[in-house]
Amino acid sequence: MRLLSAITVFLCFFGLQAQPICDELSAGFNYTASGNSVQFANATTGAGTQTTYQWTFGDGNIANEPNPSHTYTAAGTYEVCLYAVSIYFNGGGSPTTCVDTACATVQVGGGDPCADLVACFEAQQTTANIVSFLNCTQPGTNTQYLWTFGDGGSGSGTSPTHTYDQPGTYTVCVTAYWNGCLDDFCETIIVQGPNDPCDELEAGFSYTTTPNGTQFSNGTIGTGQSTTWYWTFGDGASSNDAQPFHTYAAPGTYEVCLYAISVYNTGSGILLTCADTLCAPVVIEGVNDPCDGLDASFWAGNNGGNPGSIFYSASSGLGPHWLWSFGDGTYSDNGPQGTHSYMAPGTYELCLTVWAWVPSTQDTCSETTCQTVVIEGNGNTCDDLLVEFTSSTTPNGTQFTSVTVGAGVQTTWAWNFGDGSSGSGPNPFHNYSTPGTYQVCVTVTSFYEVNGQLITCVDEYCNEVVIGGGGNICDELNAGFTWNGGISGVQFSNGTTGTGFQTTWAWTFGDGGTSTDAQPFHTYTAAGVYQVCLVVVSMYETSAGIITCASDFCAEVEVSGVGPCNSLNACFAVVEVDNNSFIFENCTTPSTNIQYVWSFGDGTSESGANADHSYAAPGTYTVCLTAYWENCIDSTCVTIEVEPPGGCEPFEIDFGYGVQGNAVVFEATSSVPVVGFLWFFGDGADGSGPVITHIYEPPGPFNVCLAAWYWNNNTQDTCWAEHCELVYPFGVGMDEVFSDGVRIYPMPTHDAFTIEGLTIGTELRIFSPEGRLVWARRAVASRETVDAGGLAPAVYSVELRTASGSLWRRVAID
Repeated sequence: MRLLSAITVFLCFFGLQAQPICDELSAGFNYTASGNSVQFANATTGAGTQTTYQWTFGDGNIANEPNPSHTYTAAGTYEVCLYAVSIYFNGGGSPTTCVDTACATVQVGGGDPCADLVACFEAQQTTANIVSFLNCTQPGTNTQYLWTFGDGGSGSGTSPTHTYDQPGTYTVCVTAYWNGCLDDFCETIIVQGPNDPCDELEAGFSYTTTPNGTQFSNGTIGTGQSTTWYWTFGDGASSNDAQPFHTYAAPGTYEVCLYAISVYNTGSGILLTCADTLCAPVVIEGVNDPCDGLDASFWAGNNGGNPGSIFYSASSGLGPHWLWSFGDGTYSDNGPQGTHSYMAPGTYELCLTVWAWVPSTQDTCSETTCQTVVIEGNGNTCDDLLVEFTSSTTPNGTQFTSVTVGAGVQTTWAWNFGDGSSGSGPNPFHNYSTPGTYQVCVTVTSFYEVNGQLITCVDEYCNEVVIGGGGNICDELNAGFTWNGGISGVQFSNGTTGTGFQTTWAWTFGDGGTSTDAQPFHTYTAAGVYQVCLVVVSMYETSAGIITCASDFCAEVEVSGVGPCNSLNACFAVVEVDNNSFIFENCTTPSTNIQYVWSFGDGTSESGANADHSYAAPGTYTVCLTAYWENCIDSTCVTIEVEPPGGCEPFEIDFGYGVQGNAVVFEATSSVPVVGFLWFFGDGADGSGPVITHIYEPPGPFNVCLAAWYWNNNTQDTCWAEHCELVYPFGVGMDEVFSDGVRIYPMPTHDAFTIEGLTIGTELRIFSPEGRLVWARRAVASRETVDAGGLAPAVYSVELRTASGSLWRRVAID
């Protein structure tokens, strides 16, 4: 209250008025923090003959100096405000008093805040000579950017697009400014010539109709390094699978369309996104017996030169259920095709069983085909790991950027900067104390998971880095700008280069308007040609102390009508699935004929209208969407927080079984997708896979246990679940009385049988010899009669389940 009262009295004394001259006064300041001490630099512009200042530091303290320094008692975030009060004399008349206020959040303590600023971008060639630069700088908010495109051109903005006159190799750099901090990042790109890789992309597909649905076979050619698919089946349904299987509700002719969106690496990290579409009519006939169309033939061969792995594919893709047995004790039911890695060389029998359930007959039909595959051994995983780095030196130090390919599930970087110092991380920033030539080395260690085992690989790269010195630092400062817009408003993009650690901007727009923003937007009242000037004042920290330099640049700006690209507005919403997974829903307008590229802020990207992404580590990420429409481009970014991951989520597993003589067929189920199943059969034997057969020897019973696991990428650990039951493969006899007090009679039976000795509430379940549940209810008395007239002659398994466990018996129905 003391500060506000003092300002009120001061303003009343001088007679504060709302005069046009007050529009010139613009309060502002910058600051430099060292530990808990902060030096404030007054940047107020448009002051009159006499000006006073009032500061509030956010901790209850105030000051009246133009450039005060203040020490906080504790580290933290504080709201600092500057009140500028200025007196103007108007040619002998009464003086005019004006006031303006500027507030900013100041972070003190906790280390150098500039260490959080890391400049970053990815280049993507959208046409033969147009390159889009997707910004991944951290942090992504309140940051200003200056771009140099390597051909003499420059620009500003978060994610600009640049047109190159000639193909060739260019070094592109971005300089990021944030809260008085500066960071640079450069990358060499190759701009391709007029040959457009998009001409190679040609969408195509064929289809085969089965009794259970239609299998679509993707025949697209000319794809790039990453391709996404979008199908519309003509009945309102859609799919993103490469080889989708779709069931139509009724016969008819449907218009099916395939949209192929492919990303090409045109060289030096530049990505180009292309799209192609094919639509064709699909005729769906009536439904026949699904057993008539079963085909278990398949093809298997070497997987891309990897001698320890095979690629397998069902010949027709008919199903809808496929069970692959790889001959090494493992199985897969994940679809008509895939890859499999063997842990050791050898000769294996690979079998495919195609099966379908026939509701009309209440039976299963299946067909099995086998062939022999020979595994000659695996290659060296470490041969894929390669590392290099680039460097960019600024007045504040040198930014190193690693280029690592073939990395595994976890990677670390160790740097030797050649001056006795070391560092870590993929992109460190280092200050050299003296000019010179330094031998810099980076060692990358990466871990790979191969066949359930971890392999460690190491690669090293060294190169000389030259650190210069001397010269007049003011020669580096060159003011410049570009602009875009019309009578509805002009966006000025600051192209100034060579700025120091603190910079102020002064714009005059030629119509009497001014601004101190780095990237101002100005609205003109009429079309015309205006002389626009930018004056830049920048401060540098040198060995001789603080040096202040100035540079100016003027240009004639022609203001005309509104361009067609103004109608393109990139937009998306963020939906959090869990603590590290998100869905990004597109709301860009217009919504038709648009191509999209997503950058997720962790170095990964993809294309497509909508996207979903999971983050490997907690942190703050800036997600950007770039939309392309005709010759227009627009981008928008959103910052998201990824919370630390939790541990394993509990999940349930269970199994059923059917008995055929001494053989018991077990089938596992899980409430979540898992990596694999392990069986312990209670007689000293074990096995693996979702469906497995085991041969028992009398008498039994056997305590059978099932374990399942999946890999938790967040915790880099394995999550397990276990379930055990007593299994009775033997012991069905005439009028049998069991030692546990439960009696089932008569044996064998025809129309009905009775179960005595039950606990009320016991769950009664009957399973067929194949392990399929055919009857169930709960006991309401200690004796229950079961109607068996609807069951076919066979030996059935009866489960009596209570809260304490399950009791299994066999019933013979003649």
